[in-house]
Amino acid sequence: MAKKFSTPIPREHGAWALLYGPFIVAAASLSIFNLRLAVLLITITGLFLAHEPLSKFSRISRHGVAEGLKEHWAKWLGIYLSLSLPGACFLIISYRLWYLVPIGIAVGVLLAIHLLLISKKKERNVAGELIGVLGLTATAPVTCYVLSGELSYEAFLLWLLNILFFAGGIFFVKMRVSRFLKPAKFRVRALQCGSYYLGVLIILIGMVIAGWISPLIILAYSPVIVRAFWSIFVAEDKLNLRRIGYTEVLYTVCFVLVFVVAW
Repeated sequence: MAKKFSTPIPREHGAWALLYGPFIVAAASLSIFNLRLAVLLITITGLFLAHEPLSKFSRISRHGVAEGLKEHWAKWLGIYLSLSLPGACFLIISYRLWYLVPIGIAVGVLLAIHLLLISKKKERNVAGELIGVLGLTATAPVTCYVLSGELSYEAFLLWLLNILFFAGGIFFVKMRVSRFLKPAKFRVRALQCGSYYLGVLIILIGMVIAGWISPLIILAYSPVIVRAFWSIFVAEDKLNLRRIGYTEVLYTVCFVLVFVVAW
């Protein structure tokens, strides 16, 4: 009797928010909803899902894995790529979106680095998670390019603004976890988190003064900035990683809604 293996899909809620948050922000900012957007959605979803079996291959140790498991992962990798690659080719050829080729190569390099870090069990450090943020938030400029047909400064501005928001979650979560699991590192983590969000606030104010963004955009970041400084000085009773994951998704939803209205 054949063994049953679970379907390889990302289990972290935050990763899904990282993928679709910038995508929605970019699509809503241009107010364009058409066939290109639907094809792009299927394409990025397939590529995102393909990361899971690839990461499982990267984690294989010298002791190997259960019989048939590699074949199971390979099957799902093929399914996910069959969802994404045709869509990518369709967008490039039908709409002459040639810049998707170098963009895809760049994202592929980030993926390769991330898989290397996974193989070395270093994907959870700050550098590894920042690479993940850069790759996933690239859905913002890609969406802008696919819908408008050009790589404008607005596309890269949206990417930067999304990076600033989502990268903050890395420092915040590490700070909250360290309070319970690594108390000796809490002060360092709190300093990193506080410094990061103070820097984000300064950058946003600078963008407002330069006329790049509306002052209302800062409201989209306000909840996570207040949350970060509140958590530095007010301790929780216990660590609940699942609740942290769900609240990160909630904050992302709030960010997307406020950002779209403010933009």
